[in-house]
Amino acid sequence: MRLHKLVMSVAAMAVVGSGLVADTSKMDVEAVFEKECQGCHGPNHEGGVGSDLRPAVIGKKNSYELASTILNGKAGTAMPEFKDKFTKSDADAMVDYLQHFKGKKIKQLTLETVKAGWKSLNDRMAFFKKYPQAADVKKNTDICFVTERDAERVAFVDGTTGKILSKHPAGFAVHVTVTNKRQPRYAYSISRSGLVTMFDLNTPGQQKIAECQVGSESRGLAVSPDGKYLMAGNYTPGGAILMDAMTLEPLKVYPTSSVIKPNGDIDSSRVAGIFDTPYGPYIAFALKDGGHVYIVDYSKPNYPIVGDIPNIGDILHDGFLNEGKEIGRYLFIASQGSDVVGVVDFKTKSLVTN
Repeated sequence: MRLHKLVMSVAAMAVVGSGLVADTSKMDVEAVFEKECQGCHGPNHEGGVGSDLRPAVIGKKNSYELASTILNGKAGTAMPEFKDKFTKSDADAMVDYLQHFKGKKIKQLTLETVKAGWKSLNDRMAFFKKYPQAADVKKNTDICFVTERDAERVAFVDGTTGKILSKHPAGFAVHVTVTNKRQPRYAYSISRSGLVTMFDLNTPGQQKIAECQVGSESRGLAVSPDGKYLMAGNYTPGGAILMDAMTLEPLKVYPTSSVIKPNGDIDSSRVAGIFDTPYGPYIAFALKDGGHVYIVDYSKPNYPIVGDIPNIGDILHDGFLNEGKEIGRYLFIASQGSDVVGVVDFKTKSLVTN
């Protein structure tokens, strides 16, 4: 009898330690992963800022230790703790999902899908005529933007007094807010949930002009120096979207669901960094997982890709342009995975060094 109880106790401990109690969780683990984890670990769990979580890497690791990392985070890394959001059963369920992940169908970025998410909210030309000057401040360039990520809002502040002028909902985890340098009355934000929003800073309360749902997870945003075009970068579905900067009407999409990666594999890639330049009629975007930088010429019919610079490094993310002589000719792009900085020449459409 005692032996029977001992065997039962050991079996129970094994079940708990293996994460097989994960079915007690009510969490939709795939949806939670996409919302909370995908940004760092990738849509197919391939890693990036975060670790590679594919079954070939973690399938045989101790599930109890993995669940503990989810709950308590990992010191010295970008991995936060989730114990305030996850129960122990939730963490077990997530580990079970990750260790048995069989991949998922890669969504394809299409112009039709993006156009279906575009809507006008106010008459831009009516505002343009009614408010030739800023209504809430002396100059619209006095307005500062505050991206309230966790509050899911963009706030506009009078930079001369510190007074909050308005706050607007702008999607889950608003990521970036930029201005139209040629027409600074217009500002744009993009959220991690893929919502691009356009604001008119001259109007009372900085009213929204339009919105466009460009994807389900997004990051980068840039406006062409001539003020005519806006480009957004998607994690999911992977690719970049070129829009009319006066209306947010989608003009063209650049899918990255099938690209050649630095190791020779053909796979999907996220798009993170978007870079406009005063050097020419170009906007560049970086394929985070593909190791490429694509250069788009928005002055030509159908806005073609005129440069493809491959093999820069793994996990491309942030970058900046050169100053001084020939300002904006060179793009310095950081590779988080290869620990290098690539230098892209907009003139020759080539990699100078890395």
